[in-house]
Amino acid sequence: MGSLTTLLHREIVHPSRRQILIGLVCGLCAASTFLLQIIYSLGGGLYLDPSEIFVTLGAALGGPVGGVIAGLLQGVVHAPERNIPSHMIAGFLWGVWYLILWQIITGRTNQRTLLAVLWVLTIPVYYNIFLLPLNLWIYSVTILHEPFIPVYLTYIIRALPEVVLTAFVSGVAIALIPEGYTNPELRTGNGGHSL
Repeated sequence: MGSLTTLLHREIVHPSRRQILIGLVCGLCAASTFLLQIIYSLGGGLYLDPSEIFVTLGAALGGPVGGVIAGLLQGVVHAPERNIPSHMIAGFLWGVWYLILWQIITGRTNQRTLLAVLWVLTIPVYYNIFLLPLNLWIYSVTILHEPFIPVYLTYIIRALPEVVLTAFVSGVAIALIPEGYTNPELRTGNGGHSL
């Protein structure tokens, strides 16, 4: 098994074609949820939609680069001034987090179950520390012209259904998708699969 530094280097500097394709497919699925209006309006110009399921899966299955691609494509279709940077950064960081989780669970019994459980339990961190603060800070400063903290506190509660949905669906997907797609050791470098 490679070290985290080795995995990060391979995944960021030398992503496989499959990782890029996964990022593209997940990003297009994320964008399609908005284009097909599979959304729930929160008011004030913000929406809850299932697109984050695909961005998080793009990060998990495509690594940091897959997360950036999925985040870019998700952000391009609606309010790109706030969605592109927040989703790209969050997608990248969540791709790195997946690699850290993989390092934690490798060699343990019930690896896949443990990975899925840890993923589900940490999705609220993705939303509350990375995605929503970035997105809502840009929104509060550039569009609302209101202080960030009250905006954040208002929308963080409203995002709870999306957080739960994303955690559940992406966790189940990670548990069920074949290991060749979930194992970073098999998707990049010399041990990787080509398209």
